[in-house]
Amino acid sequence: MSNLIFSAFAYKEEYNPTPNINEKEIKSAVNIYIKNIFVALKSAKIQNPNDDVALVTNKEIPENFRKLFARNNIYIYHCDFNEFTMPKDFTWSLAFYKLCALKYIVSEGEYNNYLLLDGDTVTIRSYNDLWQEAFHGLVLFNINHNFSHRVRKDIVEVYEELYGYSMNIQQYGGELICGNKDILQNFVEKCEEVYSKVKIRNFNINKDSEDELITSIAATKMSNIFDGGAYIDRYWTGRFYLVSTNYVNDPVAIWHLPGEKKQGLLTLYNYLIKNDTLPKNVHKIFGLPKSRRPDFILYNLKRIARKLF
Repeated sequence: MSNLIFSAFAYKEEYNPTPNINEKEIKSAVNIYIKNIFVALKSAKIQNPNDDVALVTNKEIPENFRKLFARNNIYIYHCDFNEFTMPKDFTWSLAFYKLCALKYIVSEGEYNNYLLLDGDTVTIRSYNDLWQEAFHGLVLFNINHNFSHRVRKDIVEVYEELYGYSMNIQQYGGELICGNKDILQNFVEKCEEVYSKVKIRNFNINKDSEDELITSIAATKMSNIFDGGAYIDRYWTGRFYLVSTNYVNDPVAIWHLPGEKKQGLLTLYNYLIKNDTLPKNVHKIFGLPKSRRPDFILYNLKRIARKLF
C-alpha cells in the first residue's frame, strides 16, 4: 500500500497571502509559510518513513528551499491555480488552492491513499491507524462548532441558498482531508459541483468564507465519512488559549497550531535544520503543558499531610 502526504501553497500577485501572519513584506511572509510547510512535511516523514511527502504549489520555490526539500526527500510538484479560484478581495481566496492541488495530485498520482495536510501542523506519531480508517471512507476533521457559531451558521445559510432547502451541516476543517484514490476523486467532484453553484451566483457569499465552506457542503453528498478527531486536533496557544490533553492521553498523531506560524513552528524549523529529528519535549516549544490535575500542588500537599498525620 502506497501513501502520499502533501501540503499546498499558492501565491498570486495582488492577493493577500498572509491573513494569519500579517507580514507587510511579501517575501518574508512566503518564507514563513515555506518554513512552516517544511516542518509539517519533515515531521510527517520522520514519523512515517515509508510514506512519500510532497509540496504542491503554483509558485517557483527559492533555490535554497528547493535544495533543502530535496535533501529531506520532500517532492515539489507544480500545479497551476486555475480551478477553485475565488475573487481576490476574499480574505482566504488563496486557501482554496488546496482543493485545486487535491484534484491535481489525486488525478495525476498513483498512490493508494492521500493525506492533504495544512502547513501549520506537526506530526508526532505514525499514521498507521489513519491509513486504515481511510481505506473505509473519507476522513475529515469535525471542528465541533455549535449550530449558531458564525462560520458554521454561514455554511448552513449558503447551503440553503444554493440548494433551496435547509440542512444541518457539520463544519469540517481544512487541516486534514484523507482517503483512498477513488473516494477522493468522488469528493473532488462534489467540491466542483458546490464551487460551480457558488460561481454561478457570482460568488455572492461572505468574503471571509474559507475553503471549508466548499468541503463541508460537499461532504453532505458523500457517504462513509469518518471524523478525523482521533488523529488531529487544533490547539490555540496565543492569547486565546485552547488546548486539550489529547496530545498526551489517547494521543492524536497531528497537532494543528494556527497561532504558532511565526513562533513555535519557526523554532522547530531551526531545530530540525540542526538536528534532523524532533526534540523529545516538542510540546514545550508550543506551550503545551505536562498533563496533570489543575490543583496539582494542593492535591500533593493533602497527600503528604495524610501520610504525616
